[in-house]
Amino acid sequence: MTNNLIATRFSTTPLAMVDDETDRVMVYSAELHETLVHVKGRWRIGAFAKSDLKDNFKKVSSAEAWKYLKLAMREVGFL
Repeated sequence: MTNNLIATRFSTTPLAMVDDETDRVMVYSAELHETLVHVKGRWRIGAFAKSDLKDNFKKVSSAEAWKYLKLAMREVGFL
């Protein structure tokens, strides 16, 4: 499924944040009503602690957010 096909199914752009030091990624999708996180090589449903987000995570572009959402949805089983 391409990013364009996912974009037609979702009306809002996902929010993605990345921690480059630890390779952790968090993606939030309003349509899914879920936060998907990538930690230790696997995607799962969940979220990181607020304290983790303050120092290490940075917001990524919308193109990268769509890429992460596509990967997460495939691994978690939403696609």
